[in-house]
Amino acid sequence: HVWYRSPSETDRDAGAFDSEGLMDLSALADKIGDPQMQFYLCGPVAFMQFAAKQLVDLGVSSGNIHYECFGPHKVL
Repeated sequence: HVWYRSPSETDRDAGAFDSEGLMDLSALADKIGDPQMQFYLCGPVAFMQFAAKQLVDLGVSSGNIHYECFGPHKVL
C-alpha cells in the first residue's frame, strides 16, 4: 500500500499511490489482520515511529515491523 501525504500531479496522473493525506492506518485495520503479514517502513525516523506505533496499536507484532534508517541506526 503506497501512501503519499502530498502526491505530485505526475503521481496523480499515473495513479502511483493508494491513499493520500496524513497516514491513519486505522483505515486499513480490516486488511492487516493476518498475523503472518510483514510491514516494511522507510523514511524519516519520526515518520517510522509514527507508523510503527499505529501498527502496534492495531495489534501487529513488533517482530513483523521492519524498517530501514538513513543515517544513524535507531530502534523504533
